[in-house]
Amino acid sequence: MKRFGLLCLFVLGILSATLPATAEEPAPFPLRPHLRLPFLPGEGYVVTCGYGCYQHQGNMFYAVDFATPEGTPIVAAADGVVAAITWEVGLPLSKNLGDALVLYLDHGNGWFTRYVHLSGVTVSVGDQIEQGDVIGYAGHTGAEGAHLHFELKQGAQLHAPSQPIDELFGGQPPEVGQTYLAAALPLDPTPTPSMARATPTPTALFPSSAGLTTSLVLPVSPTVSHTPLMAGEPFTVTLTLANVGAQTIRLPIVGMMARQNGVFVQNGLAFTQDVVLAPNETRSVSLSLAFPAGTYLLSPFAFSETYTLVPLGIAETRTPTLTVTINRQNAYLPLVWR
Repeated sequence: MKRFGLLCLFVLGILSATLPATAEEPAPFPLRPHLRLPFLPGEGYVVTCGYGCYQHQGNMFYAVDFATPEGTPIVAAADGVVAAITWEVGLPLSKNLGDALVLYLDHGNGWFTRYVHLSGVTVSVGDQIEQGDVIGYAGHTGAEGAHLHFELKQGAQLHAPSQPIDELFGGQPPEVGQTYLAAALPLDPTPTPSMARATPTPTALFPSSAGLTTSLVLPVSPTVSHTPLMAGEPFTVTLTLANVGAQTIRLPIVGMMARQNGVFVQNGLAFTQDVVLAPNETRSVSLSLAFPAGTYLLSPFAFSETYTLVPLGIAETRTPTLTVTINRQNAYLPLVWR
């Protein structure tokens, strides 16, 4: 917990650094990526916060917020490589908003885009992404309501200064309250010179257990607190983790994520922080969830100390599932996503 608190303070320090509230005109940079709005072609969303709005100050001055409902597919604004997937403190701290799930795409030459408040991701660090590929889903992690916070940045660190993106709004700064439509993708897009083009393999929120290198395993199937489960009724999912190695494992985040019909559901993310497992230690983590009637796929995940996703190994030779009933509907709870 101490390390997480220090990380939050470090992030806050970076976010509040250098640029004044009225940012100066940025210097030109080479090979600026060709951007499109980070939504599926033809989809349009209202700008709720533009340049210099609300907490869009300092290094985030040119950020733009879009009113995207929970589960809205978010796509890559340009060709790139997944540089990082992080948990960062929600702002302002006075509202105790929790942690935001954030994804960064590296577009080469120091340019990268930042996607904040996601409910889940469909890629892993190191994946090569094409413009228009779905990379995650909108949510409200670290925020009062569901929306996408989007930035183009240039520099050598994840919280480098943001840059204007007027080209996405008809050559003018974005207008709060205005709806902007994502354009169709070109039929024969031209590759970015600095970026190899390849279609990434979606990995949901975390990679498969194939090629597992961690000493973390799930020795038994997850369990639910009671059955039957009724619509809207809270229930507890218990996830058992075992460290079968000789080194202590520290997990800043361990959680469960829910999807319905391939879309992350509202309030479908539950997690706990700072799980430490000594060598040969087994520990159970309990998480509370509640859903309307329907069929849901719940997947466990964990983050390492470097805030990268840890593949969760399994003790069995197959991926077991657990069937529960939510108001006469079946829900399936796999140990790992595949």
